Amino acid sequence: MGLPQLSEISTMLLNIKTGKADVAFVEPYFAYEFLKKNPGSLKNIAAKKPIRVFPNTILIGKGDLVFGRFIDNALGEIISLGIIDKLLKKYEPEPGLFYRTALPYRPN
Repeated sequence: MGLPQLSEISTMLLNIKTGKADVAFVEPYFAYEFLKKNPGSLKNIAAKKPIRVFPNTILIGKGDLVFGRFIDNALGEIISLGIIDKLLKKYEPEPGLFYRTALPYRPN
């Protein structure tokens, strides 16, 4: 059963639980939250290696390249300083539910 692209994640996962669908592509965090209320109803078929990873995006005004660069630089800075990783560790209910951005270098 196909669903529109903007369907609720819980609907997609419920369709698997009830046998109306065979597979859904969702972020690990959403599957984790669903499984808290529906234990054993899903199986992660890409546990060792994600099938595909998409970056998050922020919409900005058309042609606002200066603001876009500002956001890119600010995010790059807080990623390279480890701030994002500390925040994810603090709020992530279980390790590995949020994918990290690979650093462009290897820290010592």
